[in-house]
Amino acid sequence: MQVDKTQTELIKELTTYLGILNNQRIRLNSNIFILEKLLNFPFRLFGWTDAFDKPFFQLTIFNTFENSIIILHKIFYDDSTRGGEILTLQKMGNKLLRQLPEKEKAPLQEKLKSIKKPELKLFEDAVKTLRNERLAHFDKNSLTENIQLTFEQLKKGTGYLNNFFEILKAYSSNDYFEALPAYSLLLQRTEGEITDVEELLNMIALQSELLHLPDKDPDGWKRTKSNWTKEGRVEDIKTVEEWRERLL
Repeated sequence: MQVDKTQTELIKELTTYLGILNNQRIRLNSNIFILEKLLNFPFRLFGWTDAFDKPFFQLTIFNTFENSIIILHKIFYDDSTRGGEILTLQKMGNKLLRQLPEKEKAPLQEKLKSIKKPELKLFEDAVKTLRNERLAHFDKNSLTENIQLTFEQLKKGTGYLNNFFEILKAYSSNDYFEALPAYSLLLQRTEGEITDVEELLNMIALQSELLHLPDKDPDGWKRTKSNWTKEGRVEDIKTVEEWRERLL
């Protein structure tokens, strides 16, 4: 992007504020990484009912999910008008549109328009309501309302925020990490390198009797597979075999 001297301060300000907002985005993307690992782990196959069978994992999932909603609201959807200027990515985008030369506004508008999907309005409404009426405050008039937000919706909404950030980043003079290095999907890992959350889940799997059943009791594993096949649990058989291939 070609800038004249009148835009130097704008780019400097954008660079500074994107750095501040990105510190929160790093936490958000790291949260999503952790949540996806925990929610996709087959707890029920490895001796537990599910992730909520143990309070540690229950609290980790709940707290990480709620923290993600708070971060999303804080750096993207906060449109409150209380004292002081609220800093969000959307407000930085609007300011950039106001101050860019006319010939550069249209390309930016098109890029921002291209990533916005109709379903994001429902996501925005859910984030604002959950933050304002459940997490930051209790609105007694809406406590009986059923406000739902799934992990897949949270992940897609975070993806939109990341796309928005990447568009603004092109007008900055810095580059930024998108997550903690250990959880980054962009950094190449050495073969066999795993994250701490994956290491923890691997330990749970390795302690499971089911994972070792084919070795300790081949006939018992054959009977288990036969019963699961009759019950339509073919995917569970594949899951156990995949984890055995991964860990044993």
